Amino acid sequence: MAKQTRNRGLGGAKSRAQGKAFNPGNASTNPDRKTASNSPGFMRSKNTIKRLNMYNQKLKKADLNKVRYWESLLPYRNFFYPQRKIQPTGPARIAPDRRWFGNTRVLSQQKLQKFREEIGQSVNDPFQVVLKSSKLPMSLLTEGQNESDQPRGKVARKNLLAVEP
Repeated sequence: MAKQTRNRGLGGAKSRAQGKAFNPGNASTNPDRKTASNSPGFMRSKNTIKRLNMYNQKLKKADLNKVRYWESLLPYRNFFYPQRKIQPTGPARIAPDRRWFGNTRVLSQQKLQKFREEIGQSVNDPFQVVLKSSKLPMSLLTEGQNESDQPRGKVARKNLLAVEP
């Protein structure tokens, strides 16, 4: 007579899967896990789990080639999408640096007046030549003057309504 064996429930395959051929598991990253239908806000939805798993996946070779193809077209993106506004990618704020403020010069009013007189005489004299005139601030010669050689604040303003017909 053959001995009968009893299933004592010590972790056999039938007791774990409870009659199913495949147990999907209960991991929080498994989109096919069992969710409690009575508490919808407690556990992540299937779409949320799929999205979070997508962030950790690597690109397949075919998808990587598609990305490389579209990156090769980036110089021509204005041609393909003219309505799309391209945002500047540079820094929004320039970092303070001594190089930007190293060559600034401040003049007093007396020195500025003397500079205007000397440069004005040498520019008008045909026997004198101003060397390196591109390095000199020539706009300071006519900065305070208007067409009628009056100081800037003293010039009468034109009335545009009187000029128009």
